[in-house]
Amino acid sequence: MSTCFIVGAGDCKNLGINKKDGDLIIAADAGYQYLKNKGLTPDVVIGDFDSAPVPAHKNVIKLKVEKDETDMEMCMRHGIKEGFTNFVIFGGLGGKRIAHTIANLQMICNYTKQGYNITMVGDETMITAIYNDYIVFPKGMKGDVSVFAHGGDVNHVSIEGLKYEVRDVTLTSDFALGVSNSFIDKEARISVEDGVLIIMWSVQK
Repeated sequence: MSTCFIVGAGDCKNLGINKKDGDLIIAADAGYQYLKNKGLTPDVVIGDFDSAPVPAHKNVIKLKVEKDETDMEMCMRHGIKEGFTNFVIFGGLGGKRIAHTIANLQMICNYTKQGYNITMVGDETMITAIYNDYIVFPKGMKGDVSVFAHGGDVNHVSIEGLKYEVRDVTLTSDFALGVSNSFIDKEARISVEDGVLIIMWSVQK
């Protein structure tokens, strides 16, 4: 499956892209500099360039500064327009503006409900969302795992193969019951039948 990589201006310590035929790399505004520092060239640069100068790149889409969508959102829309359903986002977490991290979490939940597969990679944490679906983590993973309800009550949630297991429970968006679970050298499975879960886990080093 081809992947659309989007690189923003947040935490990018783990920026690593092995581009294959059919993949697309999009730089979101100042994310262009992270790619340049890694010796990587994006296929397109998209942004309003309120935090960085317009780069000398052959394919730049310059956006208005005053708009409803974030630069990251516009990068997602461009990738979808190009036919991609699988996305990996670097630089979508952390950074100087926590508002953008929250906006990106909302964004991935929205597009997950539309059937897109999105993973965000931060310096210490990876994040995805699932909607009426499940995710499996292979045996041997280490670190923490947290699960959060998005958009109200999320029903029929099961967590198996982690330190703390639950089956067929309801998670709510106002109580963090799913925070700080752990891998225990077993295959783990997290599933939901009614709603959206945000799942975050430790970057494997």
